[in-house]
Amino acid sequence: MDKINLLIIVIVVTLFISLFLAFFLFTVKTKHKISNSLFAIFLLLTALDSIDPLLGLVVKNPSNLGMFRTTFAFLQIPVFYLYVLSVCYSDFKIKTKYLIHLLPFLIVNLILLPRFYAVDLASKISFIQNRQNMIELQLIHILFHIQIVVYITAVFVILKRTKKLYLENHSGTSINSYNWLFQFTSVLTILYLIALVKNIFKFSDYP
Repeated sequence: MDKINLLIIVIVVTLFISLFLAFFLFTVKTKHKISNSLFAIFLLLTALDSIDPLLGLVVKNPSNLGMFRTTFAFLQIPVFYLYVLSVCYSDFKIKTKYLIHLLPFLIVNLILLPRFYAVDLASKISFIQNRQNMIELQLIHILFHIQIVVYITAVFVILKRTKKLYLENHSGTSINSYNWLFQFTSVLTILYLIALVKNIFKFSDYP
C-alpha cells in the first residue's frame, strides 16, 4: 500500500468520525447546547480543511469555490476559542460582538479577490503554480499563523484563570472539564506547530 492510498484512508476515516461526532453533538439533548454546537462546528471546519488531498483526486483545476473552502481555516481557531469560553463560563451567550472574529476570514478573501477570484482559469493556475512568489499567499500564511498564536495564547490565558477559579470553589466536575480542555488545546497547539513547519517549507525550495 503506497503512501497516497494510506493518506486517503486516514482522511476518509477521520471525516467519518468527525461528521458522526458533529451530528451527535448537534442533535443530542443537553443543557450544554451552545458548547456542543460550537465544538461540532469546529469539527466540521477541521474536516472541511482536511479533505484537500481527497478533492485533489477529483478536481484537477483551481476554482473560486475550492479557494474559498481553504479560507474557512481562518474560522477554525476562533470557533474553538468561543467553544472554550462557552465551557469555562456558564453564563456564556452568543453575542453580536463576536462577529469581529470573522475579520481575518473576510480580509483573506478580499486579498484574494483581484488576482484569483476575479481572473480566468489560466490566471488561477498560474497563481497556484507560482505560489512561492505570490505576495497574497505569503500574507495569508503570515496572517494565519499570527491568528493561531493570538488565539492559542488567549485560550491558555482563559484556562489559567478558569483553573484558579475552579480550585477556589472546589469544583471537582469543572476541574475534569478543565483538564480535558487543557489536554485538547495542548494537542491542537502541537498540530498547528506542525502545520507551521509545513507551511514554511511550502515557500522554500523543498515544497
